[in-house]
Amino acid sequence: MKRIVPAVLALLFLLPCCSKPEVGGSGEEEQGSGKPGTESLFTQKNRIACLAYLEKYLGTESEATKADAVLAKQQADGSFTGIDYADTRRSGWSPCTHITNIRTLACAVYVNARKDCLDAIYKAIDYWCATNPTCTNWWYNEIYVPQTLGPCMLLIRERLDNDHKAKVLSIMDKAYIGRTGQNKVWLSGNVLLRGLIAKDEAQVYEARASILEEIVIMQEGEGIRPDWSFHQHGAQLQFGNYGLSYVTVLADWFESLKGTPLEIDARKRKLMENYIYYGVSRVLWKDRFDMNACGRQVNKGSQRSKATSLLNAMAKMGFEEKPFVGPSYYPYSDFGIYRTDNWYASIRMQSARTVGYEMVNSENMMSYFSADGALLVRRNGREYEDVSAVWNWRHVPGVTAYDDGSELYGKTAKKPYNDTEKVFGLAEGDYLIAAMDLVRDGLTARKAWFFCPKGIVCLGTGISRAASDPVTTAVEQCLVDGSVTQGERYYRHNGITYISMEGTILQAPLAHSGNWKVISPNSSDATVTSNLLDLYIDHGSAPSGASYCYAVVPDGSSAADALAWVDGSVQIVTNNSDWQTVRLGDTTLSVNWTDAKATVSKAQ
Repeated sequence: MKRIVPAVLALLFLLPCCSKPEVGGSGEEEQGSGKPGTESLFTQKNRIACLAYLEKYLGTESEATKADAVLAKQQADGSFTGIDYADTRRSGWSPCTHITNIRTLACAVYVNARKDCLDAIYKAIDYWCATNPTCTNWWYNEIYVPQTLGPCMLLIRERLDNDHKAKVLSIMDKAYIGRTGQNKVWLSGNVLLRGLIAKDEAQVYEARASILEEIVIMQEGEGIRPDWSFHQHGAQLQFGNYGLSYVTVLADWFESLKGTPLEIDARKRKLMENYIYYGVSRVLWKDRFDMNACGRQVNKGSQRSKATSLLNAMAKMGFEEKPFVGPSYYPYSDFGIYRTDNWYASIRMQSARTVGYEMVNSENMMSYFSADGALLVRRNGREYEDVSAVWNWRHVPGVTAYDDGSELYGKTAKKPYNDTEKVFGLAEGDYLIAAMDLVRDGLTARKAWFFCPKGIVCLGTGISRAASDPVTTAVEQCLVDGSVTQGERYYRHNGITYISMEGTILQAPLAHSGNWKVISPNSSDATVTSNLLDLYIDHGSAPSGASYCYAVVPDGSSAADALAWVDGSVQIVTNNSDWQTVRLGDTTLSVNWTDAKATVSKAQ
């Protein structure tokens, strides 16, 4: 069955009963009670108008065909075989299947008026209320279960006896209006659902108002920030997790409430469109989500599935993808993007102001260095697709990291992970500058990236670590696609040329092995092998004041053309702990570390 999205949720309450209504009907209308002077939420005209939409998106008929298989698994006490009701996992919680089984049975009641399925639903509800399965992760109890149970109970609410309707409402009561950002949107939506089941218009309007409170720019806290990035769990970029759910859920509410007394106004829609255009949609490239922006969900298939979810939500809002060319910098999130017609790059940093990554619910378990200046460059969009299982996570592209021999799996540090606020950037004209003062675990470095339409110049200086651990700066680590050629100063692959200007670029063996369990313990431990182009600069053990300079030229030009550009148009003016300055033709791009300021200036 397709996911029951809020668009469907809002429409479900318009149906008078579980049987499909005939066109026309009695013409009788229920009177509104939640907001004086407004049309009731339960009018006959709305019931008929929504039916085609409901049938199209709910998938009730196909889901109903699975009812016999679900019935075969139900035991005398109302539980189902194959479910671990004592499961303590914080993700992939087994009792969720009990709720989805109820959903399947409800579809069979709605489509075929099956009394045996209704009786099975009663038993399943009784078992749930008697045993009260509770996940150690609050999200399942307060969001997932009510969000999944509510729609199917709306389908059959007129079939439910009063005892079981009360039990359903008691389960829905675990959701409440509270928290912040997308969590508040989810919770408020569940309260809205409860109001629809109970036919409590006052509660419906209250929940709707709570949802609208989150469609704003947040000067502080969680949600859309003034630079059009999205924060949740602190000052942390969440384009691919909460910020993506924010779009998909609200797009459904916009669509479903249109033409009803609950319709969301044009000002809120415009704000959502701005967030999509200036924010989250810019990390889409070739129908894949930027791995730098996926959040903690870097599991198999996530880049494609997240892109699909966003594009579907945009389509529901009638918002076409508008490819953007040029630089974007998000100072609230220490994140930058550079887009051209044929290549894309992003830079993910972290400072004492921000949270660079998170490991929650056993997700993203290898991410210790993943926001220390990760530079991901894409042309075909597949460069980093499903690499998480096989990546050397100490060689995240762009990152300067140490190897002390310890296990990275589950390794965390006290927040903030970077001990300085000197992380900043600038998007101006055709140029993007990003700068990161790296101070963590005794490793220090000052790193700067200078982007222009031709490519990226990457500088590092003051690279030091007292401990006798080897330190490297990763240049690239992507899936091999075609041939890899090497010259005296460069490597070339997939239309991208990597040119050493200071510090020798080395190549690790192509074959990398791993498994998805290292990313999330609920995944398979089967060995996965891929060929990766793993390029890096070796700074040796316990470096003191080491530096590097290299260029990435991803515009598809030949190695000879890329070298000619570097030799003829790129000049490294300074690369020290006070200034990092590059001249690109007649334009000078500078990082002033004393003032923590980036500038772009053209020769007069």
